[in-house]
Amino acid sequence: MRGTWTLLTVEQAFGQVLRELRESEDLSQEQFAFEVESGRTYISELERGLRAPTLRWLFRIASRFEITPSEMMRRVEAKVSAASVDA
Repeated sequence: MRGTWTLLTVEQAFGQVLRELRESEDLSQEQFAFEVESGRTYISELERGLRAPTLRWLFRIASRFEITPSEMMRRVEAKVSAASVDA
């Protein structure tokens, strides 16, 4: 049976996108957490793929970077697709 294996979870891909956006603005996790009224630990867990954001947080995070939530999810989808391999 053939299928597709994903080497990256959606949570991990989201975390990579979030980290890239945060670092592109030269923000520490602590600075970013302060700006979005969150804790550094939560941001760290998101970036490591240990937690998934709620829709409310997705909108808040995307808004901070002046992109749409759908644009953020397109970036996540691209990372997941790039990490997929045919078995």
